Order: sequence, then C-alpha cells, then structure tokens
Amino acid sequence: MPTIIASEARRALTRGWCLRVAVLALCVAPSAARAGGFATARFGGEHGTVADVLPSAVYHNPGAIGLLDGQQLMIDAAFALRFAEYRRDAGAIDDSTLEAVEAAGLERETGVDALTGEGSLTNAVVLPFVGAVSDLGMPRSPLRLGAAFFVPFGGQSSWDEHEENPTFPGASDGPERWYVIEGTIRSLAIALAAAYRIDVARLSLGVSGNLYFNEVHTVRARNADATDKLVSENGALIEGRSLLDVSSTALGLGAGVLWEPIARTLWLGASYQSQPGFGTLELDGTLANTLGAGPPAAPVDVLFTEELPDIVRVGGRVRPRHDVELRAELRWERWSQLEQMCLADADVDDLDAACATRRDGSQINQQYASDVVQIFDRDWEDTVGARLGASYFVDADLELLVGAGYENSAIPDRTLDPALFDMNKLSLAIGASYRLDAVTLSLTVTDVIYFERDTRGVAGNEALALPSRQPSNEGVYTQNTLLVQPAVALAL
Repeated sequence: MPTIIASEARRALTRGWCLRVAVLALCVAPSAARAGGFATARFGGEHGTVADVLPSAVYHNPGAIGLLDGQQLMIDAAFALRFAEYRRDAGAIDDSTLEAVEAAGLERETGVDALTGEGSLTNAVVLPFVGAVSDLGMPRSPLRLGAAFFVPFGGQSSWDEHEENPTFPGASDGPERWYVIEGTIRSLAIALAAAYRIDVARLSLGVSGNLYFNEVHTVRARNADATDKLVSENGALIEGRSLLDVSSTALGLGAGVLWEPIARTLWLGASYQSQPGFGTLELDGTLANTLGAGPPAAPVDVLFTEELPDIVRVGGRVRPRHDVELRAELRWERWSQLEQMCLADADVDDLDAACATRRDGSQINQQYASDVVQIFDRDWEDTVGARLGASYFVDADLELLVGAGYENSAIPDRTLDPALFDMNKLSLAIGASYRLDAVTLSLTVTDVIYFERDTRGVAGNEALALPSRQPSNEGVYTQNTLLVQPAVALAL
C-alpha cells in the first residue's frame, strides 16, 4: 500500500472517472537502502555503522557520540537512481473480468491486453541527513549532545505511462495500476541525543528521542468489488481511482553503547531503536474515490494504520595496522510487527475491533463492515542484514574504502505487490574521503542488486475475502538501485 500516487492522476482524470492529485517532489525509494522493508537509514555510507564515531551516530548508535570532541557537523545526501519492472500475465486476471468483457460484446484479447504486460519505472530520489554533535565548549566534560534530521523510512514510485487504449482508458496506467500509479510513504525524523563517556572504562552510553512525521499519499486503480474488472456486462466502464492522503506524528526512543576495549584499535557497539509510536501508528486524513464513470465523490475523513519495526544493531571495527580498518555489522529489523494495514472511516468507535480479521481476510466483527474501506494483508517477516567493510589510509588525509552487504526480504510471496517491493539483496560499495584541515569530503558509490522474484501461481490477495480482497498481485518483479552519496563533515 505504500508507494501509490498518480501523475495528475494521469490523463484519465480529465475524462471524469479519475481524480486530480499533486505529487510530492521529495520522496524516498525503498530500494535506496540496504535494509529490509522500506527502511532508508543510509546516511554515513560505509561508516554509518553502530561502531563508527560520526554525527550520524545520533540515530545509528547514540552512545557513539560520546567519543566526539568539539563541535561536529555532518551533511550527507544519498542520490538514488532506481530501476524496477513488474510483469503481469493473463493468469492473474479475475475470471469475472474477462466474462464481463465478452458479455459486453468486446474482444477477450482486448481485455487481456489492458490488464497484462510489463510496467516499468526509473525514479531519481534523494535521502538527506543533517546532524551535529557538541561538547558545549567543555572538552573535559563527559557529556555530549547531538541533534539530527533524517529520513529513516520511506518508499516512492512513479510508474511509466503506457500507450492510449481507446477501449479501456485506464490501461494507460499499466498493469501495476491496481496497486500503484504513483505514491509515497515516508517518515521524516528529528532526533535529540545525549551520551555520557566513562573514560576509565573507555565506554560511552547514550540515549535519543525521535519525533517522526509520517505520511502516506497514494493513488491507485480501484473497483467497488475489489477485482480488476474493466466494464460491466452492459459495457459501461467501471474502473475507478482512489486517492489517499493521511499523516501523523509519533515519538520513538533509542539507546546505545560503544566500548573501546583496546585503545585506538578496537571498538564494539550495540544499539536499539524502538518502533515509531511504540506500536500501531494511526494516520488521519482523507480518501477520495471515483468509481466507474460516475463523478468524483467528495473526500471523506479516514484513519490508516501501519506498523514500523524496532531495530537492533551490533558491530565492531578494528585497526590491525595504522593504515587499515575493518568493519562488520549485523542488523535485525522486526518487520514481523507489520501484519496488516487498515483503512477505515474516521468515526469508527473501535478501530482495533473493526480491523480484526480471520486468516481468510474476512472481518471478525461484522458490525464494523460499513466502517472499513480496505484491509491490506501484509504478514511481513523480520529481516537480518550483514555488512562488511574495509578502509585503506593512503596517508593521514586520504582514505579509500570498500564494502559489501546482504539482507533478506521482509515480504512473503503471497503479499508481495507492485506498491511495496522488496527482495533479497546484495550491495557493493566503493568510495573515498579526503580531509582538508577541519573539513572532510567523501563520496561513496553503491550498487544494490536485488534478486528477481517470480510469484506466478502463488495464491495472493485475490484469494482473500472482503474487505482484504484485491486484484491478483502475482507476477515477475525485478529492480536495481544505484546510490551516489556525497558527504561533508566539519570539525571545530
């Protein structure tokens, strides 16, 4: 459900069966991070680990900022170029859809062509980070304070348009349109952190508080019966569009520790970040539908639920020689918290009861049937990621670095859809940094290689009962992301 919006809801909006929508300019691609689900905490590059001492540690490990002295400022931007494709075959089409096409006197193949084929996107996005750490002008004090602005979670898609189809105008939005035309799911964060250093033990402990600003803006194709039906049996167009615009704020906490058991040689770190909101997030806003050939309906107030993971990181870095550094990190993201997303009327008196479902997707409490618009079955899984990196210091100012990482996907085959795309992934990075007095400039280039997923023949959302049913999400999914990440750090 994240990643779904339409470019001015495409040309079809002017035909009276779609909505006009403004598209956000600054979005975040889920593939832009070496992380599960749609986590995007890429700032710091190959030094963005739990054992590194940089302002990016305000989020990665607030305990690590205790080892910074003076005033430290860091600005980091990951420019991501994402390529993705989704191929939908005729086997994914609802039987009732083609039956209605034929009953309306239209050729069956015309309907098949309007619902199958290959959708593609090429998106360029930016992941910004700004962070600062200070000893408050008291270098002998064990206390350090830090602050940062960053994007820890996000996803964005803007799919390419297809050729006009005079019989079925909605087909110009591609076979992926039942899940995504264009859209954004994003969490921005502001963090404040404090760390206390115990010099005799070479140990630093830290905590952080995060304020999250969560947004979901989506446009997708939608029908009242949750199928991919194009026309009624009398030939009337029934494919519509749905625009969701919701937001919320939430709090979160972090904690971390960094230990230097061998001075200037070995550092070991661990950190924990809580779930934003400490559980289920409730975003409020509006939903506007245009169903069939009817006029656009007035927006209605709605609530949308989602859950983001808590994250555990452990890792270390070692200097076996003065000119070599080795790094390793393990990360556990608890995406299993995300069992479903629920879209319901804002006036529902018990959201938890209204959104409760059986395994087949049906509502447990039928008295709330009119209050729930859609339940999005997720049933995600925890992800575990590993990163290895190495640096060679040509001299005191020039560092050359490489890195590699691997992480499993959070999304099972049956709930993988074009709106939220994740695969097992491998990342390869190369970079360099150069220090000019108090300024350090760095550049890292990373290729994130996703392994193709083929879910054809897997029973998915089309097998669920209402209100969880959606058109079939089976198909072939591929993607790749190239990251170019410049950064500047200033030490005073």
